Formats: sequence, C-alpha cells, structure tokens
Amino acid sequence: MYDMELVELSQTSHSHRRTSSVDADLEGLDEEAGHLAHGHGHHSLSSTVPPSLSTGGTGVPTSRRVWPSVLADGWGPYLRRSFHSVVLTSKLNILLVAFPIAIIIRAADFGDGPLFIFSLLALCPLAERISYATDEMAKYTNPTIGSLLNATMGNVTELIVSIFALKSGLLRVVQLSLLGSILSNLLLVQGTAFLLGGMRYSQQQFSKAVAKTNVALLLLASLGLFLPMTLIVANDITAAEAAASGTPPAEDDPSGGTSSEIEGISKEGVLALSRLASILLLVVYGLLIFYQLRTHAHLFEESPPPPSDPCVERQGAGEGAENDEEEEDEPPILGPWGSVIWAAGITACISVLSEFIVDAIEGAASTMGLPILFIATILLPIVGNAAEHAAAVIFAHRNQLDVALGISIGSSTQIALFVVPLLVVLGWMMGQPLSLNFQPFESIVLLLTVIMSSIILTAGKSDYLSGVMMIVAYIIISAAFWLQKQPADLE
Repeated sequence: MYDMELVELSQTSHSHRRTSSVDADLEGLDEEAGHLAHGHGHHSLSSTVPPSLSTGGTGVPTSRRVWPSVLADGWGPYLRRSFHSVVLTSKLNILLVAFPIAIIIRAADFGDGPLFIFSLLALCPLAERISYATDEMAKYTNPTIGSLLNATMGNVTELIVSIFALKSGLLRVVQLSLLGSILSNLLLVQGTAFLLGGMRYSQQQFSKAVAKTNVALLLLASLGLFLPMTLIVANDITAAEAAASGTPPAEDDPSGGTSSEIEGISKEGVLALSRLASILLLVVYGLLIFYQLRTHAHLFEESPPPPSDPCVERQGAGEGAENDEEEEDEPPILGPWGSVIWAAGITACISVLSEFIVDAIEGAASTMGLPILFIATILLPIVGNAAEHAAAVIFAHRNQLDVALGISIGSSTQIALFVVPLLVVLGWMMGQPLSLNFQPFESIVLLLTVIMSSIILTAGKSDYLSGVMMIVAYIIISAAFWLQKQPADLE
C-alpha cells in the first residue's frame, strides 16, 4: 500500500512539474511575443511580425496592430502631447534656433558662408525629427511596410537636396552627395555599429541571407555606375593612342576627337546607357519590394537576438535592455494623420534649407576654403544621415544587429537602386544631362567599399575589429576627397 501511495505521489509530482514547465514555457513565449510585437526597426530591411498580426500563410502580416485612440482625452491634450513629443523631447532640437537665423541671413544677404553653416546646423534636428514622425506612422502598419517607410523617409533629406542641386545644374554635386551617402552608410554607420556593439558583446550575429541579398544588389548598382566610367576611360585611352600614332580625326567629327575607326563611346552614348541602366535598376528595386513584401518575406523577419557571452557584457547591461524594451512598448503619440501632417511640415522645412544649402555651397566653399568635393561627399551625407547614425548605434548596443544593418546597408541599397536612378530619370525630364558617369576615383572607391562590406557581411557575424576597419577606411577616403584637386567639370 505504501508502495502504491509513493507511486501515486511520484506521478502527481511529475505531473505538477510538467504543468509548471509548460506554464513557464508559455509565459516565456508570451514575453517574447510581447517584445516582438513592439519592436520595429528604423530603416530596417529585416522586421518582426507581431503575434497579433496574421500572415495568412504568405509570410506577410495581413493586419495591423490596433492602438488606443490618441484623441481619447480630447484635442487639447493631444495637441499638447504631440507638440511636446516632436519639439521638446529631443536635445538635438536646440539646433532648430539656426533655422530662423538662416532665414534672416538669406533675407539680409549676409554671405554664403554663414548661410551654409546655419542651414546645415538646422538640417540636423529636422532629419532626426522626420525619422521620429515616420516611426510613429510605422506603428500603424505592419513591420515590413514600416521598415520601408523608415528607409524612404530617412533618405528624404538627400533626395530633396539632390533635386534642388539638379534643378540648379550642379550635376556633380548631385553625384557626389549620393555617393557620399552610400559610403557613409556602408562604412561610417555600419562601422560605428560594429565597434560599439563589439565593445559590449564579444561577437554579434546577423542574418546572412539578408546581408547577401543587399550586397548582391549593391554590386549590381556598382556595375551600373562603373561601366560608363570604364567606357569613357577606354575612349580617352584609344584617343590618346590615335593622337600618338598620328591617326587623323574623322571628317564628320566637329570636335576633332576620336577617329570613327577607333572603338569608343560618345557623351551622348554614355547618357543613353545611363538612362537605360537607371530604368532597369528602378525595375530591379520594384522587384526587391515585391520580393521583400510577398514572395520571400520570411527572409526579412527579424529573429530574436542571439545569446551573448555574459562575461563580456558590462554590468547593468540587462537593466539597460529592459529599459529599451519599456521605451519600445510606448503607444503612439501622434496618431496616423498627425504623423503624416508633422512629416509633411518637416519635409517643407527641409526643402527650404536644402535650397539655401544648394545656393550657398559654392560661395561657402570659397569663403571657408573647403573643397566642394569634401563638402558634397562627406559633410552633407553626415548631416543628412545623423538620425540613422544614432539609431544604428542604439540597436547594435541592444544586440539587435539585424535592425542596425537594415539602417546602414538598407539605406545604401535604396540610394543605389532607387534614388540615383530616379534622379537620372528626373534629370532627363528636366533637360539636365545627369548620367551615371562618376569619375574613376569615385567609381573605384565605391566598388572597393562594396567589396569590403561584402567580405565582412557575408560572414554573418561581427566584432569590434570589423568596425575599426570600416571606420579607418572611411577616414582614409575622407582625407582623399579633402586632398583631391577639384575637377573643372564640377559646376
């Protein structure tokens, strides 16, 4: 009898332990699901699918998260909250005082140097605030669409500046500013994220599939930018060989250039090739959106951060992560239409400052003694990407490296496949001969940067040494642009 009682007690205890274990597992899953439900990546090409969103078997969420109404307590409290969250919460907004100063300088014609400096300072907080408004907007969409919104609005500063420069005929400034954005995201943003994340964790991991996809797309875009330059250089070489051998120019060539018997390409041919390549790259970008949203959405779903070595983490890191999660759990403040209105207003301010910057860039370069090459390739992209820089570092510090990489390489992919080709097509419509013919130095720098990033990213893991290498490469490139002699065709 005692044996039977012991068996029954043992079975009861075992059943209780199994029930407790299942309850604990379910509780852990609930906590993880809650974390995923509130996490969203700024500029991320990888995104999480909240448990409250149904995928419908396609891998793409078919519904959106439901939040409480931001007008629950009336218009007055809502307006106060929205104004406070947009204008008063960011310490960077102190630089907004430079906006009215820039307007006064422009109206009083105090010079291009001060106008350029104050416009650049005012652009920093506006670029960060438009990212905040987009984050608020993204809370009302599914995570993948939210990521695309973040990527697009994050590049709006570079796009607006480039459109104004295109209208003014500063074609080389357009090329250099977009090239600088790609270099800044791939080397400076990515390198800083790897460095600071590696200082907290001995090694961080990220999705190889997403990294390889973006690297392949960047190599494709580099090919489109590299071929026109290669043809021009080949044309110059053959022309020089013809001149050295005494071959006379063709009679139907009014410029006295290359003989018709010598292989080469004209400027009109380079322009036609650039426009064809731009249209094809835009098609590829559209296919990328379809690939990301529909057919292969599962590749872009963010997985939970891998476990790290606790011996390498700083003390109190767990508390910091908990605080980060609490911040992410906050409901939206602006609401969907409020986010759109604030984003539109901030975009209008960015447009005004972009016009100031483009009008003053040449005079400011002469007044301050700075090369336009350095201003367009280094300074403008750093200011325009200030919000992305900060966000990438924060996510890497949280061990959310997929999100951090979505900011850096995702933004670079969008600029290379969408923004640059779009501006070539817009220039075609405006009558501006913008082409993909970057100079040899710039094309080689871009190709080497993409190759270096691909070598590091295809490993699927990073540490602080990878970040140091990328940052050092960016510093060397910056010094080269500072020292490079300004070409005659910059204007």
